[in-house]
Parts: sequence; structure tokens; C-alpha cells
Amino acid sequence: MVLRRLAVGGIGVALAAGLTFASLPFGAHHAAAAGGGACQLSGTANLTPGLSTTSQSFTYTFSGTLTCAGNASGSPAQLTGTVFAGTDPSGQSETTGFPSGSGSCANSTTSGIAVAQFSDGSTAVLSYTTTGSGPAVALQGASIASVSFGTNTYTTSAEWAGDQTAAPLTFSPASGQDCVTVPVTTAAINGAAVIGAA
Repeated sequence: MVLRRLAVGGIGVALAAGLTFASLPFGAHHAAAAGGGACQLSGTANLTPGLSTTSQSFTYTFSGTLTCAGNASGSPAQLTGTVFAGTDPSGQSETTGFPSGSGSCANSTTSGIAVAQFSDGSTAVLSYTTTGSGPAVALQGASIASVSFGTNTYTTSAEWAGDQTAAPLTFSPASGQDCVTVPVTTAAINGAAVIGAA
């Protein structure tokens, strides 16, 4: 369904360790052609060590929610879901694809694998990369078959297979974390995204 395709786009984007996502290299045309819809992602990223003005390697986790409303014929009125990367809801760590990157608040690159579990029982697993310069970070990603978090394995449902994603979001450091005197270790992530065929 269109609504599902739009929802997953937020997954990978939310996990980038950049400041603002500003590019939609693909996916938007697919969503528009199919009838459209909108998803809002809201969550929190935790970075170790925190981003500063000095380039360094770092890892991060993310957890959040997706709320989507469709306007395509046959789409459900609303689809919700939870999104996570690095650590799953049971507290187990990602075995492969744990989100990591290198850089500073000025420039960064990251990669990882995220999972979204939706209210209709479907699951999407997304592998992604990001490249950032200043506040702009471009994300590209694609669904993959599965990922393990310790003893838990998450598998992509058929309706998400083969999709790709890109989307703009905002990355807002917690109060008092200015990246210069206090590294950014926690940030709120909010925004909208799409996913579809390339």
C-alpha cells in the first residue's frame, strides 16, 4: 500500500547523525504517482561519544515512532509504528549493522541498519548510508531481508521488499549541547519522509 511505502522512508533518515536532511534523490515520484500520503517521524538519537568540532568515530542508537496518514484510494486512515536501531525494544544490541559513523558537527558520514514494526503487523528492515556537509545530510537506503539483535531476528515483510528511501528531517540537539563547549550526545529527530521504487 502507498501508506506503508511512505512510512518506511523515515526509518533510515531518523538514524543519521547529521543536523538537517535536505535531499530527496529518489522515491518522491513513486509516491506521487501512486496517490501520495504523509508520515511524521518523532524520536531520539543517542551518540557515543558526542559530536563536537573535532572529527572522530562514533556510534549511535535511535528509537522513535511513525504516524502516517494516507490519501490514496484503499489506504487505511492511519498506520503507526515503532522504529529502532542499535538496540531493540528488549535491550539486545544489533549483531551486524550497528549504526556508526565518523566526522564532526561540520561533516559526517554514517551507516547502519534500522527496523520498523507497524500496527498492521508488518516489519521493514532498512540498510542506509548518510553523507553530510554542514547542516545538510543526504541519506540513501534500501530494504534488506533481515537483521539480528542478539537472539532476536527481524525480517522484512513482502510489501516492503525492494523499496528504497531518502528524506529530509531535522536533528535538534538537547538543550545546552552546542557542539563547541558541550558535545551533542542526545538529539530529537522530527520530520517527514517517503519510500518507493527507484
